Amino acid sequence: MRFFKVFIYVSLSLFTIMMTISCSKKKNRLAKFKVDNVCIDSSENKLTLIGSLIDTGTGIKDFGFILYPKHTPGNKDFIRFGMPKRLGIIDTTLLILKIPIENNQLIVKSFVETIEAQKYWESPNFGFNFSGSWISGRDFIGGERMDAVGFVIGKNLYVGLGRGNGDAEESFENKRDFWVYDTQTTTWDAVESFPASHRSRAVSFSLDTDGDNIPDKGYVGGGGILYEDTFFKDFWEFDPSRTESKWKRKADLEEPLFGAVGFSIQGKGYIGTGMLPNRTYTKKFWEYDCKRDTFTPLPDFLGEERVHAACFVLDTDSNGVVDKAYVGSGQIGKTQFAKDFWEFDYNKVDNPWKPVDTLMACRFSATGFSIEQYGYICLGRGKNQKAQKGMYKFIAPNEKNKLGHWMELTEFPSDAMYNSVGLSVAKKGYIITGQLNDGDPSEQLWEYYGGECINYYKYCD
Repeated sequence: MRFFKVFIYVSLSLFTIMMTISCSKKKNRLAKFKVDNVCIDSSENKLTLIGSLIDTGTGIKDFGFILYPKHTPGNKDFIRFGMPKRLGIIDTTLLILKIPIENNQLIVKSFVETIEAQKYWESPNFGFNFSGSWISGRDFIGGERMDAVGFVIGKNLYVGLGRGNGDAEESFENKRDFWVYDTQTTTWDAVESFPASHRSRAVSFSLDTDGDNIPDKGYVGGGGILYEDTFFKDFWEFDPSRTESKWKRKADLEEPLFGAVGFSIQGKGYIGTGMLPNRTYTKKFWEYDCKRDTFTPLPDFLGEERVHAACFVLDTDSNGVVDKAYVGSGQIGKTQFAKDFWEFDYNKVDNPWKPVDTLMACRFSATGFSIEQYGYICLGRGKNQKAQKGMYKFIAPNEKNKLGHWMELTEFPSDAMYNSVGLSVAKKGYIITGQLNDGDPSEQLWEYYGGECINYYKYCD
């Protein structure tokens, strides 16, 4: 009996000691701060970081985020954002931080600082950028190509014309074939070839002709064979629902145009700028009415005359309907290149043009596309006339920023190119074909996902 009492006493003592050690360890365990979410608010040009405390306890002095530019940290080039200094118990475990976007690539760490013995904890680094992501898709199967055109019908991309490898070693053949890319099955198929002369640097757009806000017809015209001094002004409609010929001749352009821009807004097509047969540039613009099959002159583009400009259209009211276009960059002289951009408002009949924020670098033969309310300009040739990989995102004007705002994004991940086709459908942008720095054409296809929110739910200790 005495042995049994001693055993119980010793066991209880050991249990008490173990519990004391365990509680002491638990009490001394450092709190940690988890980064839950990183989000980009492009309308206000702000970065939002959301984080929460885990393993909380008393004696926390501060917790929050540390931000570095995306290079090796430790050189004191960082900013620390934490809770207001307070002692004792933290009355909240959540921190939401909004800061202006000043760097497109950052490294983020989270930290907790305690009062006791000035203990300090930092998370591992993780980096992120604001540029969405590129994914390499199925190459264009019509062969290497440059100076092509494209349009969207439904969720399909149509690409054709342009120049590709030919029989002559020293030149490239102008083409008139057309191909369709199904964005859902990611497959290419041949469609009926363009019925008129082969050509490059034509102009194109697609239209919603039945009012359901889905493009159902494509339009192609103009272009030329530059080395032959041949310029075209014929204009054609492509309708995939036709049982016989998919192509139908429409009213000619008012003038032959080479390297013009084309876009559509609210069931109307718009064409302008470009090179005329006498090799001069123009700033003229026209509106195309598909129901009347007519071109109506519009007030001239307010920038300088130019060729090889870029454009995109935006839904600036976020109501699912495109209402404005943006036109800019391009070549304005033999060795002069532009970076100005202009907004086109189709509702303002007498004065539809107004200047917006200037692109960060001169570009010509660049590629434009849009994803919802954001516009993108990428690739093209720079001031040195070499192909570029740069990419820029445009945030449309609003009450806080009357000129809108350009952001520089991460560079295109593949070869520098120009004279590419840019299209967008279902919240994705597409870059198809193009011309490389050595002058050769390309058959590449790339998809761009322009996501605005980057989530981090995985936490690594």
